[in-house]
Amino acid sequence: MPVDPKDVFVSGDALVVSGLDADHDLAFYEVRESGDVARATADVLAARTQAAIGVPSKAARGPDGRDGPDGRDAATTNPDDEFEYSGRVFFEPFKNDATAWSGLGFGLAGSIGDKRGTGNNFLPRYRTQGQAQFFNYRATVAADGEHSRLSPQAYLYSGRLGLLAEYIVSRQEMVVGATRAELENKAWQATAGFVLTGEDASYRGVIKPSSPFNPGQGGWGAWEVVARYGVLDVDDAAFPLFADPSIAASKATAWTLGLNWYLNSNLKLVVNYFSTRFDGGAVAAADREDEKALFTRLQVAF
Repeated sequence: MPVDPKDVFVSGDALVVSGLDADHDLAFYEVRESGDVARATADVLAARTQAAIGVPSKAARGPDGRDGPDGRDAATTNPDDEFEYSGRVFFEPFKNDATAWSGLGFGLAGSIGDKRGTGNNFLPRYRTQGQAQFFNYRATVAADGEHSRLSPQAYLYSGRLGLLAEYIVSRQEMVVGATRAELENKAWQATAGFVLTGEDASYRGVIKPSSPFNPGQGGWGAWEVVARYGVLDVDDAAFPLFADPSIAASKATAWTLGLNWYLNSNLKLVVNYFSTRFDGGAVAAADREDEKALFTRLQVAF
């Protein structure tokens, strides 16, 4: 049977089809690393619509770059030998048009599957951008039923400006002792970037600096400033039975400022400053201390 060249099967080092921010190729990623899944992608309607379905691998890495999903360790990523199923439909209705909206994209992603764990080894542990754990369920809590995620998402790249936003709601059935509950955690984030040196912004960053780094000839590469703001809100019903409020925060609010220096098409220097504020997570109903972190990365990509 002939295969349309627009239909591509991708497996290996890719991410579960869920979030735009997390689904960046590692070479173009500004903050976190990607993970491993098996994914099928089909481009139709003159490459203006993308549909994807997938089954995550049993030892997938999470979006924070750790060995397990949701901040888990690889040894406990799949204790019940079950899979989750994920999918996304994404539209770029004006792609390749000569309009200001040619860089508009929007879509909806989700996943669903049953999880039944031993202890809390199949429940998420949330980590900050600095990789510090700020939320986990009690050791006696176990996943016991359906886990679903739904994530509307969109971006717009127009000239030197890039905007990206997404929202996700995660619902999971769990049990502790004789008490069952379906808890709902929510998160959203918005990212903006602006290329100072005049090149076009894109989902893949600055593709080619107009003046690659060469001080002898006046070339200093491309410079981009970025900012991100996001909130993760844990279901209030998780406390105090499913999570300990003296060590697990109920909410994290984070912002990021960054500067990206594209020396040429292959070499990039990233500097990010992170700040995260917490609600709860300390003894006597106090708030956990704010986290502040500075990260740099020098990458070479071909």
